[in-house]
Amino acid sequence: MTDTTSNHAESASQSVPFVVEDPFEVLVEKATEEFDVSFDQGDLWRYVATYPETGARRDVVLSGPEGEDGWTLTINRYRGEGTQFICDDAEWSGGLKIGVGRQFSYEGAVRFAVRWLSTGAISTM
Repeated sequence: MTDTTSNHAESASQSVPFVVEDPFEVLVEKATEEFDVSFDQGDLWRYVATYPETGARRDVVLSGPEGEDGWTLTINRYRGEGTQFICDDAEWSGGLKIGVGRQFSYEGAVRFAVRWLSTGAISTM
């Protein structure tokens, strides 16, 4: 698969088949195996998918729940090596916030994050 939302070709991960309809526990287990997952303060999940063949990286930070808005995600796309990642698109400089006013549940936010990391698709669920 190719990420058609960016200016460069970016192969989607093929090592673990993700099915967004998988039971939630199975989806989380696969995501934890496939992607780099870390926890920031407040147990915020940060998922990172790196594609060494293109020097590209996708990044998702889950935060919330924020009042009535529920969970939100901040997504970004980078390219480069090591700590020298640069954002692909100036409009995405601080990341693109998804879910404001959408009332994402935690599960919905995680499913969106996994879809973004594995396919680059930003379409709603």
